[in-house]
Amino acid sequence: MILKLGMPLNIFELESKSFLLDETDCLELRLPLPETDGLLRQLPVAVTCVHGPGLGISRPQREQECKEVEQVILFAAEYGIPMVNIHAGITYRNRECRAETLSWLVNSLRRLGAAAAEKNVVLAIENLFKYDCWVTASREEAEKSGWIYPLTAEDMLELIEMVSPVPLAVTYDIGHSLFVRREPWNEIEKLAQHITNIHAHDNDGKSDHLPIDTAGDRFKKIIRCLCRIGYDAPVILEVNKQLSSPLAEIRKLRELEQMKVPH
Repeated sequence: MILKLGMPLNIFELESKSFLLDETDCLELRLPLPETDGLLRQLPVAVTCVHGPGLGISRPQREQECKEVEQVILFAAEYGIPMVNIHAGITYRNRECRAETLSWLVNSLRRLGAAAAEKNVVLAIENLFKYDCWVTASREEAEKSGWIYPLTAEDMLELIEMVSPVPLAVTYDIGHSLFVRREPWNEIEKLAQHITNIHAHDNDGKSDHLPIDTAGDRFKKIIRCLCRIGYDAPVILEVNKQLSSPLAEIRKLRELEQMKVPH
């Protein structure tokens, strides 16, 4: 198996750093969306996904957030990009809100999943982690909120079942799983038939989007797992660019892959 490794770039980075794609198999496009398709048409690699906006829990913003995701789906369909990934999840401070917010999330994903399917675009949702700052003002508030969903493979499978029969895929985020003390190789096994995209980065339980630690066994186990399930979709190196370049991280995974670590 040869991993399909890519990096996330927005349109401004593409204008100045397109040379980074020389060692890249694919690209995940980040917001904002380009106003024209000129640069996209000239790329030497395929754009396999657009990372769209997230869905939160603020009632006044819910409809606007859904409309923004729908616009990203239309963009992807127009330019032949096969997948849109979103952070779709909920948190709450009052536990009595769970049923209402979960119902809204399921209905929103049914709406968006159907819109994507109509345009032959895959809608993928990402597993979250406890301190996901897009749903709370700070880590302290996230800690007090008591519940963020979906976090685990079991959460993702439950949500997929609730949204069914509308199709919903998974962008599996390795670092997010590490943050909530889950073993990625086990989570990947459980979600294997639903994963269409992977975000790869390390995590020390305190900081997210860290460079990959190749000295330990984590990513060796992950690569063995991906080989075992026959994973052939993109792996996007989603590392804090102030700490390491996506290209350096791609080279790390290439080296691990070439080691052909035995099962």
